[in-house]
Amino acid sequence: MMIQLTDDMIEAGRSEQDGWSREQLRLFGVSWPPAKHWKRRMAGSQFDERVVEEFLRLKDAHLPKVRVTAYASAIQFPERCLRWSPQ
Repeated sequence: MMIQLTDDMIEAGRSEQDGWSREQLRLFGVSWPPAKHWKRRMAGSQFDERVVEEFLRLKDAHLPKVRVTAYASAIQFPERCLRWSPQ
């Protein structure tokens, strides 16, 4: 089914680093690097709903994944921090 791409859909695909990946833009036929005003030209265009879903699914997929648990287990806390309690 074809759906009309909205500004809100485009913004929903924006990464936490305030941008879009090359792969996301490729889905809409936008060249890399994107030309000025690409969002304005894309809003209102018709796309298959699966293309829009993939665009949204790819949000943040290009960003490196940090394993917080791996870093947390490697941190050595001083003993005084481990025994701390509020007074």
